[in-house]
Amino acid sequence: MYIIFSRKTIAAVLSAAVIMTAVLVSGGGIWQNAAVSTAADANWGLSFQTEGAAPVGNASAEQLKKL
Repeated sequence: MYIIFSRKTIAAVLSAAVIMTAVLVSGGGIWQNAAVSTAADANWGLSFQTEGAAPVGNASAEQLKKL
């Protein structure tokens, strides 16, 4: 059994591969920086200072009411 591809099909597949490679290579740093800045901004505000005791938060009741 033979599979016959036209020149247009081969050109389209190669073009898609080149574009996908270019996007992955150029865009990899963008996603990496976004993940780092998001992780740095995520302050859950809980401190477990003593085992068995309730955690201490860094937000006041007034700040939490706004959310």
